[in-house]
Amino acid sequence: MWETFLSIALFGSFVWWCIITATVLIIFFISELRENGFIAFGFAVTYLTLFYFKGNQDLGVFLDWNYLLIYLAVGLLYSIMRTLTLGIKKKNETQEHINNRWHVIKTKKDAIKYKKEQRQELLKKLGGNVSRWWFMWPISLIVWVLQDLMADIWNWGWKLFRSIFEAIFNFGFGKDEDVDFNDKVDKV
Repeated sequence: MWETFLSIALFGSFVWWCIITATVLIIFFISELRENGFIAFGFAVTYLTLFYFKGNQDLGVFLDWNYLLIYLAVGLLYSIMRTLTLGIKKKNETQEHINNRWHVIKTKKDAIKYKKEQRQELLKKLGGNVSRWWFMWPISLIVWVLQDLMADIWNWGWKLFRSIFEAIFNFGFGKDEDVDFNDKVDKV
């Protein structure tokens, strides 16, 4: 396999293949960060077409049915997991928003209406998200781990240690009642 990888060339040059492949990967990451799978799809088709007509390696080595089915199965499992975590995260955000907007959302009927609106808004975007997660799962997984999961782990850890650091801060800051205040007022 390694010999096959080293024999890959685009326009007769391994360096050009590396440059174009790196560019396409960067575009895939940008596409994932912008949550727009259409950009990645367009560049993937362009890249594969360019590689097919201008490359010196047969793509059949990499596009075997077994590998393709495994890739799609992992992508399906990943997209199911991401859909579930998105639903849980958005449910919690919606509930928090309902709790914080007590001056606007005054009744349970208002809260239900707001939650239905949020559901419809999220369902409109779900198709694009699922297709991006399913077919670009390696890129999406990296972005998700670095962007969302690391932030969630940090927030969870902060909640655990927050009380300790607040106690240390309060010890240094002192009580609110401990104020040096001079009752004598200079009269002119």
